[in-house]
Amino acid sequence: MLGNDAIVKPRIAWFSPSGESTDEQEKRYSLSKYFSDNLLPHLQEEFEIDLFASETGQIVVSRNPSSYHFLTARLRHLEKPYDLFVYNFEDEPECDFIRSHINLLPGIGIFHDFILKSDGPEPILNSGWREFLKIFLDSHECWFDLNKEHKKVSRHALRESAFNIVSLFTDPRMKVEHDHALASSIVDRVDAQKAYPRSYYIPWPINYRLNQQIKLPTKELLLAYNGNLAPDNRAHVLLEALCQPDSPPVRLVWFLNKKEVPKAQELLAEFPLIQVEFKFGSSPADWELVVANCDIAIHLSINPLRQFGPYLPISLAAGKPTLVSNFGAAHFWSEHLLFKISTGAREVSELSQVIKYINDHRQACFQKATSCAENIKNFFAAERAAEDLKAILRKFLPRSREILSLWREFELSARKNLGQRVAQRYARDPIWKILKENAEVKKRFYFTSVDE
Repeated sequence: MLGNDAIVKPRIAWFSPSGESTDEQEKRYSLSKYFSDNLLPHLQEEFEIDLFASETGQIVVSRNPSSYHFLTARLRHLEKPYDLFVYNFEDEPECDFIRSHINLLPGIGIFHDFILKSDGPEPILNSGWREFLKIFLDSHECWFDLNKEHKKVSRHALRESAFNIVSLFTDPRMKVEHDHALASSIVDRVDAQKAYPRSYYIPWPINYRLNQQIKLPTKELLLAYNGNLAPDNRAHVLLEALCQPDSPPVRLVWFLNKKEVPKAQELLAEFPLIQVEFKFGSSPADWELVVANCDIAIHLSINPLRQFGPYLPISLAAGKPTLVSNFGAAHFWSEHLLFKISTGAREVSELSQVIKYINDHRQACFQKATSCAENIKNFFAAERAAEDLKAILRKFLPRSREILSLWREFELSARKNLGQRVAQRYARDPIWKILKENAEVKKRFYFTSVDE
């Protein structure tokens, strides 16, 4: 009888950014990296994981997985096949390498963005993914002209999701967008009746570092504001609301990057009576420290592409009354958890009124926020998210092996078709014929037939 040490763990190739910018002025925290850091230690209990990144720098997770450059993934797969590929993706430059690779070997896509603001790296700008998908699903489809121009018709990440065995989303709104937008995928070849789900929602895995005692504020309210200076993040609206005649005494703690301070100070010059303290950072851990020492958390945005990420759950888990714009991703959050601020002409007055209401009804508002905090903590805990993800990985392992086998056959067919096209082209080229008849050229390039 085999012991536990003899059990072979399923092999996973995990694609994710592994480092971050070292420039303090330009640093942007990668949420894909945050997702990996919080989940990989738990997943390694059950799976053998190799991490593939565009850089192989520091990987800040305990019990680090082996780390390799993403360009070596195919070779490593051929030498010792992986059971599953996982692509941890967001719409940021550090994930461009994932967008380049996600169509090369099918797997599971974890999306932190689905409506994309960027076009991605240059190699995918003229991607014929729709034609490749048609041929994979129906081998009788003719191969298309490789010189054909392919136009992008949607800002949705359809190319990135069509070749996934299943797609996971950390924002429920993005899951709905995916389910409405994606007509067909690679899995239709083996599951045309859609007996298996094509997508799941998976909560952000949050490691809470603080275990604080929530206290009722007794002095002026401290407002923790998570927002940069883009107009759609409503900093000017918030500042105007705090200057209303009936606004209570407050102090604003503004969470932003250092590079934004000069512009923030220019804006604040228009509102000289507001007390403001800057807190620099971009990571969820930084935000947790900020919101822990404040009384109200504020997340305003009318950007249809912006997601709350782990920042909003962290605010709620801290037991703070939390304000959001009633727009976009906020529609998927219950009004029992949040104060939703209308956008438009009433935005300033409503924001001011809500802050005044919280100040006037401190005990009731903070008791309600505190009662919700423990449930939020449990729902978004990294341990729970890891168990959910493990169950999905286990469910789709057999499907992944099946699809990867079919994909290998498809690759060989595509390679054969390309070779035939090249051979036919050069067979009609008179210069190529002369070169092939030249004994020295033939010896150097080992030509024996047109097919070679």
